[in-house]
Amino acid sequence: EQDTHYIGYVPIEKFGEFRSKALNVSHSKCGRAGVYATKQKISRPDHKTMGDVLAHRGPDGEGIWIDESDNIGFVHRRLSIIDLSDNGRQPMQYGDGRYTVTFNGEIYNYKQLRQELSALGSTFRTHSDTEVLLEAWKQWGPVSLNRLRGMFAFALLNETTGELILARDHFGIKPLHYAVRNNGLVFGSELKAILPALDNLEMDRTGLLSSLVFGWLPDAYCMWRDVKKLPAGHWASFTPSGRLDLH
Repeated sequence: EQDTHYIGYVPIEKFGEFRSKALNVSHSKCGRAGVYATKQKISRPDHKTMGDVLAHRGPDGEGIWIDESDNIGFVHRRLSIIDLSDNGRQPMQYGDGRYTVTFNGEIYNYKQLRQELSALGSTFRTHSDTEVLLEAWKQWGPVSLNRLRGMFAFALLNETTGELILARDHFGIKPLHYAVRNNGLVFGSELKAILPALDNLEMDRTGLLSSLVFGWLPDAYCMWRDVKKLPAGHWASFTPSGRLDLH
């Protein structure tokens, strides 16, 4: 009998077919964007503009959260899928306010994870997979990413340490663009969502050439210099000192 090799839960022989189908999944499920400014204050009108750009991704609601120092802000456009109540609104905070998240996608095994976390003493006030993500991060930290089965991209702030986490699913189904400038960071579901927060952008000639040659942009490139896409299956940490580490 011929051995079958697996990538995650997908037989390697069917990986191409699976990835093709996965990438055809609509990207119109929620949208998020945000700014982490280490040297200046941010404003709610700026976040409102970013949210308006993403309105087509989330017609069921808009949420804007800005921290007490006015240095960090998230905006979320919601398309209600699992928990349709107002309890599922985002950005969502953990009960004690330590963690705040804006999450796009769906965690298919969230019910199983919820049971595991409940057995460890976690309590839940919603039926959403977003809250499960928050509890999982609190309990397991970055290791929780290995437990998630689904398509997702999210930004999570640890308000105790000031560390911002960006993460993207294993196959890169959900998009996440970001740019680091002036010791600050801006991110979004779509490139056009972060452009209002960036000045003096220059065209990336390598990205432009890649688009013309291949007819699409490989993950390593973007049309604008300094703007990047978080690679599939990776997460990044951004600290108050302006340091970005990719994992």
